[in-house]
Amino acid sequence: MAFSFFIQKNKAAFVSLGFITLIFLVYSIFWFFVANKIRNEIDAFIINAPSQNIQITIYALSIRNYPFIPTVYFSGLISAEGNVIEIPLLLARSLFLPGSSLEIEMPQGLAILAPVDTALWSFDAIRIEAIIPKSLPAQITLEDLALWKESGQTLELTNLEIEKNTLTIKGNGYLLLDNNLQPAGSLTIQSTGHIEFLHWLQQNQYIKRKEALLSGMVLVGLSQTDPLTKESVMKTVLTVQNRTVSIGPLQLIIFPAFDWP
Repeated sequence: MAFSFFIQKNKAAFVSLGFITLIFLVYSIFWFFVANKIRNEIDAFIINAPSQNIQITIYALSIRNYPFIPTVYFSGLISAEGNVIEIPLLLARSLFLPGSSLEIEMPQGLAILAPVDTALWSFDAIRIEAIIPKSLPAQITLEDLALWKESGQTLELTNLEIEKNTLTIKGNGYLLLDNNLQPAGSLTIQSTGHIEFLHWLQQNQYIKRKEALLSGMVLVGLSQTDPLTKESVMKTVLTVQNRTVSIGPLQLIIFPAFDWP
């Protein structure tokens, strides 16, 4: 009698526990299914990469973060058309479904080892938050990228953070491909440490004194002093067009053309 009473009294609790267990089991199956699918896609890309003149050297690769959003951990080298990029640690967090969010963190930054000056083309930390487009190129080839561009697809960047030396940039905007299938886009940004970074560029002879003076005048004109931190803060629009990265009227860099296979 007492046992029957105990069962009746705790029936709701047993049902709730069973329901929760079922949900957790279904979710676990879904998580590992997604993680396995992501890993298969990565493995397929790595196998096919040489056919697209891309070489990937893997130091470490895994998918973790169960039971939360699957996170890809990558460390290695990526080489393409003579360009060599070293990534000490990359974390990519997403379900990797069209329209879902994507978070990419490189807490140790990255370095372009060749064919450019690594001291200039290295970054201390990078963080990207984006929305995965509804469709993606089947492969990174000239033909597939052209089809993707013609469909009017863009990559929405909800947050971008870059740190290098004294320079910190935060912003959001979009990226796309221009008629020559080169990166283009527009970002609304806020930067600090840009004046000090300009001095660093001059001291290391990346720009001449006259260029530094003219650039400094433009940057000072675009900047305001934060009343709390007393830092010089610049809020402006960064554009990427014709392989040129510019802030307002000031051209920052001209990057090499991407020669797609």
